[in-house]
Amino acid sequence: MKNRTKLAALFIAFFLAITLFLSVIPAHSSIGVNPKFKAFDTAGNPLSGGKLYTYKPGTVSTAKAAYTDAACTIAAANPIVLDVNGEAAVYLKGLYKLVLKTSADVTLWSLDNIVGLGGPVQVSAADYGGLNAAITALGSTASELTIDNADALTASVTVPTTMSLKIVKGGVVTTTGFTLTVNGPFNAGPYQIFSGTGTVVFGNGQDVSPEWWGVDGTDDYVPIQAAIDSITASRGLVRLLSKTYTLGATGVTIPLYVGMTGAGQIATTLYYSGTGYAVTLGSAAQLNYGCRVSDLRIILTDIAGKGVQLLSTVGAIVENMYIEGVITATRTNIGVSVESSTSYSNFFNQIRNVQCAHMQTGFQVASSTTMATCTHFTNCTTSGDVNTYPANGSKGYNFDTNTGHGTLIDGGNIEACQLGIYFNSDSDPITVVGTRCEGNTTDIVFSAASIGSSFFGLKGVDNVSDSSGVGFGQHTFVGCSKSDGTPLLNVFNQTIVDNQTGATTIPLKVRGYPGQTADLFQVLTSAGAELLTVSAGGVITTAASPTFAAVPEHADNAAAVTAGLTAGMVYRTTDALKIVH
Repeated sequence: MKNRTKLAALFIAFFLAITLFLSVIPAHSSIGVNPKFKAFDTAGNPLSGGKLYTYKPGTVSTAKAAYTDAACTIAAANPIVLDVNGEAAVYLKGLYKLVLKTSADVTLWSLDNIVGLGGPVQVSAADYGGLNAAITALGSTASELTIDNADALTASVTVPTTMSLKIVKGGVVTTTGFTLTVNGPFNAGPYQIFSGTGTVVFGNGQDVSPEWWGVDGTDDYVPIQAAIDSITASRGLVRLLSKTYTLGATGVTIPLYVGMTGAGQIATTLYYSGTGYAVTLGSAAQLNYGCRVSDLRIILTDIAGKGVQLLSTVGAIVENMYIEGVITATRTNIGVSVESSTSYSNFFNQIRNVQCAHMQTGFQVASSTTMATCTHFTNCTTSGDVNTYPANGSKGYNFDTNTGHGTLIDGGNIEACQLGIYFNSDSDPITVVGTRCEGNTTDIVFSAASIGSSFFGLKGVDNVSDSSGVGFGQHTFVGCSKSDGTPLLNVFNQTIVDNQTGATTIPLKVRGYPGQTADLFQVLTSAGAELLTVSAGGVITTAASPTFAAVPEHADNAAAVTAGLTAGMVYRTTDALKIVH
């Protein structure tokens, strides 16, 4: 009975020691001592010469080093021999199996999965024989798990929110046949950490790097798309490095709420050799909110290659991009295309600071059976090489039928295009502010039934053509100028107010719509009664009883000439209007 009491006292003392003396040394070790590890024999006396063996958890006798310093840089002997007071400085890094023996190697106790109190467990997956076993053993215990060597999944597994997973260089998880889901914090550098054909899913809004899937600069579509796919459910961001990536002939697709960003407009480069789009935001299957791509350069090497497609997107952003096509007479390159699908519209997107060089079409707004509207282009530039290939058909901006309503082009430059801004038949009205046109064959072209657009403060506008040939169509131009600095006519929906450059200019003109049949001009009373009408054919009619108070009265033609009237002027006798001859 007495021995049992002593044994109970021993274990009580041990657990008190664990509670009082084991503490976490942040970022280094899982336990420290206060001030040292201390052990007792069965009589309650200090265990002088006692031996503390440290093993990997879950093993019988696989040694794992303990340390004599808090930084865990100086390995202790194994076993650790206690001094005459039964004490030793002991620091543990992660999980351990501890075995305490007397100086004569008589085992006093053996405990597995010893965890220091006050912080997360720091442990290597290798201590358990792999990631699957480590997650099973640790469960929901707050822990920091490190992978530092090759580790193949044996089943699909989920890293819980209570576990921080770190994969150091040299640690690679093979996922073939399984899914690795990471819900907790994750840390890895820009090196390969995943291999195989399995799936990796981040559920924590993680920023990810395609380097984790192995980028080699020759066929980088797979790692970049794998990085995008890994955060589809968590709305994260793919970060590309300052380097060159080669997509090959397959472009990447970025779904809703996911973004991809490079290290700068020139620093990060994507080479694309296909004939589709290098980057597609969204899909035709749904409305795609909040996707984005920014801060990189796209080089198109095929004459049919295209840069960025926004497909049925809402609130998407394309920003700080440089997209370069091929310099040749025949090509179909497109820089950025904003498109609706047969079932879903496209609206409220922003294209900011995007430069398109050597493009057949710099920016396009295209429609299927639904609408593509309300796009905001800010400080965007495009060039079409018309100075090298004069009749190449290049367009700076192209608006398809039933597109563009509410769209704003704000600033930027349209250079060397055969058609600067082109409105297809029935294009919806847009607004253009402060944009510069330079060296275009025709700066603005309006096709039939394209009406209602507004242009404010444009520079270098030398040629505007509507569906009738040369003219301004039913649009508004205010404060625009030509390339030589002279003002462009101010036009308010076919009403032309000249800028009065001299006494020979006509200050006010009203131009009819092509094929005009309705009256060209009317003057009405405040109640809407007709006072004066000019028909489309030029016939002037007035109200039934017009008043000619300002017409001078003369006795006859001779008197009118004597008074200074010239041929063609009107005078009146008592009751008749006459023309001087």
